[in-house]
Amino acid sequence: MRLFDEHIKRKTRLLDGMWDFVTDEKEVGIKEEWFKNFPENSMQVNVPGCINNRLGFIEFQKTCWYKKDFYAEGHISIKFESVSEYARVYLDGEFLGDHYGSFSAFEVKAFVDYGKHTLVVMVDSSSSEDTIPLWGVDWHHYCGIMRSVELAEYKTTVIESMRFEYDLDVTAKSVKYNAVVKISATNNPVKTNCRIDIDGQVIFDEDIEINGEKELCVKGELSDVRLWDVGAPELYTVTVQTEDDDLIDRIGFRKIEIDGKKILLNNKRVKFLGVNRHEEHPEWGFAVAPALNTKDMDILRDMNVNTVRGSHYPNSKMFVDLCDANGIMFWSEIPMWGFPKEALARPLVLERGLKMHTEMIEQYYNHPSIIIWGMHNEVATDSEEGYELTKKFVKHSKALDSSRLVTYATNRPLEDNCYDLVDFISVNRYIGWYDSELEDWADFVVDMKKYFESKGVGDKPVVMSEFGVAAIFGQKNFECLRWSEDYQAKFYEHTLDLFLNDDDLSGVYLWQFCDIRSSAVWQLNRARSFNNKGLLNEYRQPKLAYYKVKEIFANEGNN
Repeated sequence: MRLFDEHIKRKTRLLDGMWDFVTDEKEVGIKEEWFKNFPENSMQVNVPGCINNRLGFIEFQKTCWYKKDFYAEGHISIKFESVSEYARVYLDGEFLGDHYGSFSAFEVKAFVDYGKHTLVVMVDSSSSEDTIPLWGVDWHHYCGIMRSVELAEYKTTVIESMRFEYDLDVTAKSVKYNAVVKISATNNPVKTNCRIDIDGQVIFDEDIEINGEKELCVKGELSDVRLWDVGAPELYTVTVQTEDDDLIDRIGFRKIEIDGKKILLNNKRVKFLGVNRHEEHPEWGFAVAPALNTKDMDILRDMNVNTVRGSHYPNSKMFVDLCDANGIMFWSEIPMWGFPKEALARPLVLERGLKMHTEMIEQYYNHPSIIIWGMHNEVATDSEEGYELTKKFVKHSKALDSSRLVTYATNRPLEDNCYDLVDFISVNRYIGWYDSELEDWADFVVDMKKYFESKGVGDKPVVMSEFGVAAIFGQKNFECLRWSEDYQAKFYEHTLDLFLNDDDLSGVYLWQFCDIRSSAVWQLNRARSFNNKGLLNEYRQPKLAYYKVKEIFANEGNN
């Protein structure tokens, strides 16, 4: 789901709603050809949805099958916005394709005669030493078809993608652009008119011939452009259309770059006033309702946040659209969390990680709010294996998109060996909670800077990408004890005063926006089986720290 219509000419509809569902814990479905003979003992579940939110399925992380009947005719595609983790897709008993990775979209195509058709999807959400994420991550590992499924019917042409690259001169407010459009034909060859416009201004209008797939590269210049900025989200609508298909997207013009220890947005220094946010809710899992995303954005604006880190996976396009439309910067990353060095050396892990970066960058490229690509989170970056994998990730991501910053978040700040590879340093540390005392933060910051100097990266920007303490909603006491809202508020008053008044630091991402359900492996360390470090509880009720952070961010933003 987007905040705008992506198509007017193209005939599309959602296959969301009730689907037949059955578990396959013995993994016999392929052998018994359930894609042809779906079991009769099935139940019905909602798509999009996470099966774990049904009673009795909270810890389900195995194989299951979905079935949906629909009517269509001709050339079609079926687009899945998110399936966790591995999906095999069958149509009318025939295998169409598969995909690995929970949080990026994929589609399958077919030609069908008019009538009723049966779509069957096998979903495997199990974890192993080769999976991304690994088993035991610090969030609940939800299973299912978690975002919408869209059916499209085509005539003669298919506009596959549009990528709007540009070079912005901030001072002159002028843009040199290259609109890269990929168009395919359902039957070869096809002649059609193709038109591209930006807010109604035509930049391309020609007859073209398509034989297979054609890539158009339309170059030009725009003057007196409106800049996308924090709190001032100027957006443009780009429309690509042939005689029987179209594709609509929104873009914004902004420039993010590094100047010594400073991060610049449109030639002005920006300090990140951010939070880490899981796109999760205890009743819906990762299949969050559009109204929840909208409410979260209202809360973020109320809190005076200027940036969000999508922890730890690509968020729904709707939420990133909301960031685009509200002038809030976004950090997007793949779900690679907590990998030891042995796993980082595995060829399949590298292959899957590179593919996830490719899909994330290609699918989210046009969003102006995304200013950071995150390589991974809290992996063994103090090892040779971590260095080699990070180097490959960074090189790959920069080749796909050199217009944004790249980083990773480290929980090894005084042992990390990969800082030279990224544009800025991001540090996760939980002083005052897991170890040490609140007052130890000042010494840590001094030691951190000394270590950066010793590694030859003392001139890079530094961001505190995770820090925080847990508080149980409603728990208050005079003594300001741990687990209380009082201690959490005191913690942020102390740390934000330290970090935001340090000119060597470029900002903060608090851990975290709201409480989230945790995985079984963490339950002994997670009261209520939740990570309780949210500024709000899981139902978006504010804790004392919320108001403290809101006040501090407001004062910082007014400086």
